[in-house]
Amino acid sequence: MWPEIKLIYSKTDGCCHLCGKKHRLSDYAVTWQREHHIPRANGGGDHIRNLFVACIRCNLIKGTLPSKVVRKRMGLNQVPLSRKAKLRIKRDQESNNTLIFLLILFFLMLFGMYQQNLLEQQQKNLS
Repeated sequence: MWPEIKLIYSKTDGCCHLCGKKHRLSDYAVTWQREHHIPRANGGGDHIRNLFVACIRCNLIKGTLPSKVVRKRMGLNQVPLSRKAKLRIKRDQESNNTLIFLLILFFLMLFGMYQQNLLEQQQKNLS
């Protein structure tokens, strides 16, 4: 059971996929439980793609409603991201920041060369 629980936990980095609250893995069955995205009563199965972390309270409130409806009521627009997805986004942002820095540096160098060229031309005109 624990390998499945760890996999479910990692899908949203331990955040309830209905309200977004963060849980500890060790609190399984205490504060959170696995939740069926498509309820079994509506034809959903126990496949890992259909199972997510949910607060026990959120799961009870959800009942047989679609997860998307409950998330919207709770103020979430999307399922919380996994740790892997969060790291990927952070890495992409850092890459973008590096690119922006390099572009600024490039334009500063061009501007410096332009100013140097202007100074040289002014000195030639004064001579």
